[in-house]
Amino acid sequence: MKRRAFLKLTAGATATAIFPSAHASTDTTTAMPSTGGMGTWPCLVGAWKQGAIYYAGWWSEGGGANGVEVPFRAHGVLVDPNDPAFAVAIARRPGEYIMRFHETNAREAVVMGADAERVFEGHAAHAPDGAVIYTTESDTSNGNGIIGVRDAVTLSKRCEFLTRGVGPHALLVEPQGSLLVANGGVLTLPETGRTKLDTTHMDPSLVRIDVRDGRLLGQWRLADPQLSIRHLACGPNGIVGAALQGEHSDPHNLENAPVLALFDGTSLRAVDAAPGSLLGGYAGDIACAPADGTSYFAVGCTRANVIALWDTDGHWRGVVPLRTACALVANGKQLIAATEAGELACVAVDRMARCAERTPSLSWDNHVAIRAANDSRR
Repeated sequence: MKRRAFLKLTAGATATAIFPSAHASTDTTTAMPSTGGMGTWPCLVGAWKQGAIYYAGWWSEGGGANGVEVPFRAHGVLVDPNDPAFAVAIARRPGEYIMRFHETNAREAVVMGADAERVFEGHAAHAPDGAVIYTTESDTSNGNGIIGVRDAVTLSKRCEFLTRGVGPHALLVEPQGSLLVANGGVLTLPETGRTKLDTTHMDPSLVRIDVRDGRLLGQWRLADPQLSIRHLACGPNGIVGAALQGEHSDPHNLENAPVLALFDGTSLRAVDAAPGSLLGGYAGDIACAPADGTSYFAVGCTRANVIALWDTDGHWRGVVPLRTACALVANGKQLIAATEAGELACVAVDRMARCAERTPSLSWDNHVAIRAANDSRR
């Protein structure tokens, strides 16, 4: 069956209607090493590939990896704030599916296909009350960026509004309830898949949107239009870090392109690394972690095989080597990093060093989330 015809039949169906063997255990973890004072490893929610099969699910220190088999490569993941036994996975761009799934019961999983002339762009975020999720999408007829407003349980779309750009990717819900959306500025179309079209005429931007009516509250751009704004992390006092991916055709310009921009609520500026610190012009993920009275933005520089760190004022702090570094999530005063090479690392940002490592032999995708260890419903 053609994909669109398949979606018409399966949109909103339970996972077991789509996946004959939906629940799978992929526990190949090694013995627990010292955590350098970190304590136990947190329970992670993420997506991974093992063999030829894609999964989305949970990894825990004692239970290993347990996931729902999915017919797509998942990208962004988020834990339901009202019921942390559930999580949501969004297909890698340009994606056809979004899925809500339970940590132990595959029959409770719900899959929703993209609407006609829409594709998912890899990320979503819950509203403050957890009742709805906002999904980044694109209109395949003209490339316009879309925010879908969906019921957090059924995933059905209630409404949508424009992002005033193309290629929207990550988004943040601000304390006042408005949305910050990273318009990557790179056009892609279903017929050409992930091929980036016309990167010489990019228009990336960071936009603030009123979720009540989709009204544009602000739009900010960097001086270099070939810096695609991709991922976002919130720091203290409202400072937001934006992870950047350069699309420069000149190798020298690409290698030296900044990978971090800071947004203070009114202005957006790129910040540099130390001279000679070549980061490949590519940021895979970003997180913010506090330590010793200072907060740090950490950027997974996948091509440079390092985690790069700045304080939230934009001062360069250094790098932590980590092969294929990408997925990052704050865990108190430390960071958890998960890599495509199958490693987990705990990073002490104040010491600029890995304080513990583990190798579950899973090819982690680009993002992970943490489920609160003290959740009484676990």
